[in-house]
Amino acid sequence: MKVFIKTYGCTLNNSDSDRMRAKLEKEGHSIVEKEEEADVVILNSCAVKDATEKKQLYRIQNYGKEGKALVVAGCLTYNKKLIRNVNKRVVLVSTGSVEEINKAVEDAKEGRVSEYLKFNRKRKSRVYVIQGIARIALQEGCTESCTYCATKLARPLMFSYPPRDIFESIEEAIDKGAIEIQLTGMDTGAYGLDFKSDLAELLTAIGEKTEKKEKEFRIRVGMLNPVHTKRMKSRIVESLRFSKFYKFFHLPVQSGSKRILELMHRKADDDEFRRITKEIREKYKEVSIATDIIVGFPTEEDNDFEETVKLIEEVKPDVVNISKFSPRPGTKAYSMQWVNSEKIKKRSKELSEIVKEISEKNNEKYLGKEVEVLITEKGREGQSKGRTNSYKQVVLNKEIEIGRWVKVRVEEVSHTGLKGDVVELLS
Repeated sequence: MKVFIKTYGCTLNNSDSDRMRAKLEKEGHSIVEKEEEADVVILNSCAVKDATEKKQLYRIQNYGKEGKALVVAGCLTYNKKLIRNVNKRVVLVSTGSVEEINKAVEDAKEGRVSEYLKFNRKRKSRVYVIQGIARIALQEGCTESCTYCATKLARPLMFSYPPRDIFESIEEAIDKGAIEIQLTGMDTGAYGLDFKSDLAELLTAIGEKTEKKEKEFRIRVGMLNPVHTKRMKSRIVESLRFSKFYKFFHLPVQSGSKRILELMHRKADDDEFRRITKEIREKYKEVSIATDIIVGFPTEEDNDFEETVKLIEEVKPDVVNISKFSPRPGTKAYSMQWVNSEKIKKRSKELSEIVKEISEKNNEKYLGKEVEVLITEKGREGQSKGRTNSYKQVVLNKEIEIGRWVKVRVEEVSHTGLKGDVVELLS
């Protein structure tokens, strides 16, 4: 059977799609790159934003009109009524039932309407390296109860995968030629809470095991909520000291207003974000810090937004992912007093301009300097793209083989990254 997989959302969702691919191919199905060639389409969904939800529902509805055999997997399945309202023939697979994907595609092909919505912790499957990237999940679920989060409804149980399985997956990824290994999870900071360990301990063990590997690759650690940096303190910062780790931290603060953070039920406030980012920059000379901001959370006033702007201008993160608040059915925030949509748009635009300026100024320090870059992907014709050790993206005006290290002189910068000329091939 020919299957097309369309994935929305985060790295964890992409990791789930890799698992589906492994399960399907093991049973003899083939994965195709064009949906028109497929016997069955799998739409691996995301429930974070309203705009994304509408786009997915439109697509699900169209598949129904076309009579296409369809499986909807992922986070949007928490609201199955919403999906069935636009397509009654769809087969549903929850985030906890990925192991049932073969049954699901068979049902879809035969026209059987079915649901696989139970929770299954089985994990063992092949590691896929796609365009040089391997995605390895460390854990599922989280320990928080943020009032705006629908993903918590889709991934309600927190559990961590055993270290041995993670080590084996990393080894497999390296053997298959991965250039970038992305360690992902709904909240990587929650890793190990279910068996008296933590992320710092795991990363230290990974660093020790990979430190002397001759193959060229780097490991990127996914998002961890600041609430867990309080628990692990300096150990989490120290754990990325090993050479194979990108010096990159994704710490979502969501707001600079203590009042709004309390309404969000965030257990770490803006002061913890300030503390941990200060410690990171004291430890690493070259490092990138990313964060997330929700603009227009219910009851957000001008002074709350100003506190957020103040925090961003003070900390100066390299990357800020800005989301306009989306009311998600089933969450506590859904019943709160929403902010006028025009105000949200205005605040989002204002913050975006500030973030763009900060990012560009952060990158200006590289102008005229030489940096070491690992080539991670092909660019446009005659170009290559790579990453510095601090995960800054660099565009090169020369085609270089993926996996090579080069020395680059930075000639241009923007808010998105660096651009330069190759000075020397290092490997």
